[in-house]
Amino acid sequence: MGSRSVEGEQSSFADDYDALISTTDVELLKRAWRNEKAAPEILRFESDLINRVKGQIELMVTFRKLITFYFLWFLVIACQLK
Repeated sequence: MGSRSVEGEQSSFADDYDALISTTDVELLKRAWRNEKAAPEILRFESDLINRVKGQIELMVTFRKLITFYFLWFLVIACQLK
């Protein structure tokens, strides 16, 4: 009987872990936005989430700038070879 409770706890932990992993920052941001819209004075501001998303956006912008730079560099080199 003891093993059933351990299996149940492991199953519950696995379910909780899967639910946590499947929650993306986009879903968390949507939830935070809805909470902020519905009750800005009551619920806490999700500053960690906002900072993490801001960092991700900054990385994407930097990556796009690098890709654009290397693409233009490649075009310049290709035109010089002709």
